Amino acid sequence: MKKIATLLISLVIILLSCLTVLADTPTAISTEAELKSISALGNYYLAKDITLTGNFAPLPTFSGTLDGRGKTISGLKISTTAGSEKKVYCGLFQKLDGGTIKNLTLKDVDIEVSGGSSVYAGAIVGKIDSGSVFNCRVGGKIT
Repeated sequence: MKKIATLLISLVIILLSCLTVLADTPTAISTEAELKSISALGNYYLAKDITLTGNFAPLPTFSGTLDGRGKTISGLKISTTAGSEKKVYCGLFQKLDGGTIKNLTLKDVDIEVSGGSSVYAGAIVGKIDSGSVFNCRVGGKIT
């Protein structure tokens, strides 16, 4: 009986360690739709270059990890007008709060913001509350 209990405890420990590894496994992003659907706490990587179409709604506050793995997101276009009392956060992500964005290239960025009492704009992140952005490159304009 003691051997069975020890075996069951060992199996539970192995299963829990497997679940921990699976939870840390990053999710591949290959399309604009997948990029738009990432969650705030997720762990992601770009599996291929992505070209965005149309006006892009900045992704909400991000606290996860996005590893570009040397891939490029092209055509980030954000055009918005805000009321005079509103704070505006523009970029691929509105804010970074404890997250990490790395090894990413944005090209052909075109961000245009008008109005707003406070405007925070950047190609990758509008405002960094905490976290890090490193080994990233950006080309384009912000007005």
